[in-house]
Amino acid sequence: MKPLQAGAYQFSLPYLSTPSYTKMLAANHPVSTVDIELHIGRHDDLQIGKEATIIAFSSYADPNHIAPMFSMVRNLWLTKHRWEIPTDKIRLIEVHTKSHDPNDWHELEMSWDNTTHRYHDPIWKSIQRTAWYYQQYQEKINSYAWDAYQTFSDMGKHRPIVLSQLWEQWLHKSNTPFWLLKVLRSADIYLRTEKIPLQATEVVLTSLKHLTGVSLEDTDQNYLPEVTTLLITEIHKLPTIISPEDYQQVQSITSIAP
Repeated sequence: MKPLQAGAYQFSLPYLSTPSYTKMLAANHPVSTVDIELHIGRHDDLQIGKEATIIAFSSYADPNHIAPMFSMVRNLWLTKHRWEIPTDKIRLIEVHTKSHDPNDWHELEMSWDNTTHRYHDPIWKSIQRTAWYYQQYQEKINSYAWDAYQTFSDMGKHRPIVLSQLWEQWLHKSNTPFWLLKVLRSADIYLRTEKIPLQATEVVLTSLKHLTGVSLEDTDQNYLPEVTTLLITEIHKLPTIISPEDYQQVQSITSIAP
């Protein structure tokens, strides 16, 4: 593997879900994925002696899951035959849900076993709202949500259009991003399943206002936190917006790379 270049990497890794002890009709075992952001050479990190930050967006926050997950990322990306980023220069961040709430973000301290090449004994610590990785994520949510909000504004009187028509008409005839159409459809299914008498388009628009700060009124009858979560979940999958000037190549890699 060639030495990593400074910047951000986004990818997903598979892991085995908690096994079911009930008898299975087939030998199909669930395999889930965890979404990872790996940042190399971020200036904010370098200033405090860090060279890499691993952010894992996970639904499981227990030691049996967290330690192997971060071990896998480090072994695949940060520990190679000719170069390695030292343990004390790697920051570990776990996000319990795809959430923009800082209470769902934690910085981990774990010991590294050089024999087994595994982390162990995780300790969860709260993060600061001013942390660069949290602020960057907020900017990502706000940027994509604002673009989507502008799309809805451009739709104007066509917003109440039937969703089946919306998919067909707007997917090919406008700049409506596909992820937003997925949210609209999911919101429509949720409203119909829960028998909530609201328009999916107006509910999604209200959540976009909430995410962009245009409106922070949770008492709006069209505001549903479940739909806001749908938006965050889809935006989370999109490319992180970074500035190349915020990163520089790290010494641990360049000093021994061929």
